Amino acid sequence: MEYREIDENIERRNFPLFIADGTLFFAALLFISYSTVLPAFVNTLTNSSVLIGLVTAVRFGGWFLPQMAAANYLERKPYKRPIMLLTSFLSRISVFLIAFVTYQWGAEYGGVTLALFFLFYFLFNFCEGITTIAWVDISAKTIRATRRGSLMSTMQLFGSILGLGAGFLIRQILAHPGFSFPVNYSMIFLLASIILAVDYVFMVLLKEPAGKVKKEQRSFFQYLTSMPAFMKKNVVFMKMIMLRVLMSFGFLVLPFYVVYSQEIITTGAGIVGIYVLLQTSGMIFASLLFGRLSDRYGNRVVLLITAICTFLMPVLALLVYVLSLGGQSPLLTLLYAPIFVGIGLSECGQIIGYMNYLLEIVSEEERPTYYGLSNTISALGAFFPLLGGLLAARFGYEFLFFVAALFLLAGVVCAFRLPEPRH
Repeated sequence: MEYREIDENIERRNFPLFIADGTLFFAALLFISYSTVLPAFVNTLTNSSVLIGLVTAVRFGGWFLPQMAAANYLERKPYKRPIMLLTSFLSRISVFLIAFVTYQWGAEYGGVTLALFFLFYFLFNFCEGITTIAWVDISAKTIRATRRGSLMSTMQLFGSILGLGAGFLIRQILAHPGFSFPVNYSMIFLLASIILAVDYVFMVLLKEPAGKVKKEQRSFFQYLTSMPAFMKKNVVFMKMIMLRVLMSFGFLVLPFYVVYSQEIITTGAGIVGIYVLLQTSGMIFASLLFGRLSDRYGNRVVLLITAICTFLMPVLALLVYVLSLGGQSPLLTLLYAPIFVGIGLSECGQIIGYMNYLLEIVSEEERPTYYGLSNTISALGAFFPLLGGLLAARFGYEFLFFVAALFLLAGVVCAFRLPEPRH
């Protein structure tokens, strides 16, 4: 449903700018991928499964946690662009600092490097969490609902195509004998920083019309206490939240797919680049598929397919484990590879599906609040990788995959029961 007339002139201006912005942003994220590159980076500095799990926890915890406070502030502002530009600038500085710290101290001071990495990585995600609230609101004000699926999928598609080059570069850098640690990873992080700097230019060029705002002035405490009423009055929103919570159990195992493959399959450091290429291939396929499905049939079907694919990933890891008991074989590598295709597909499906589904079930004035509330509740899942690290250390990765598969199966059932707003 739409709640305002879209200015066609602004839409024509912003649509290609959003695509350029999103394309570069998604490409940059592959150089600092929380599911492949960063777990391998942390694993180079420590064998702690808890710290490896902390990568995904910081990624989503940092991104989700500020969004309620940001939504309360931004829903009273007719223009969200100024705060978007400020926080996105700070996030880009953070990535550069990660590259600098890795190069400067990675070889001799592993503990210091890890601490500063997590600090700046948290800052990056914290600032991006605030940026996202503003970015989503501006896109909803300037892009029609029937074009948002195409917008998101095109950004993902072009970003993933650039990501193929990212995967190749990462593989070459990590496998090159002349680029030892920490030079190899600092180069990867610096490339991400450069791409994000170029991306920022397109964000600056975006145009934003004045939006509807809440006239009611509330303290943050009053704002928080009103959230149960917000949830109760929108039953469809509650069903979507239930799906997101169940699918968050995918985070329980997400950072461990790379590490686990190195335990049960004989691989070198260059395999991380191959996994990035596979993840990118999954994103390309998903972008082509989900954009069309979202525009034509709605976002319920996008979320359903995403849920099924996310469920199959730990199931496939368990299958490879069972087969590995019979000894090493090239077949194991081939069977394990689709997991990373699935990661790309799942990530793309969640970005396209959840955001566009939410925008169709809430009003413009309440859009920042519902979006922030949705992501803040989902922040609980951001700490699942820490739990996953503890469970893996105590019971092994196989137990972890089994537990995740059970909850993800419940998520598939929940996705089947989700209504389609357009109907």
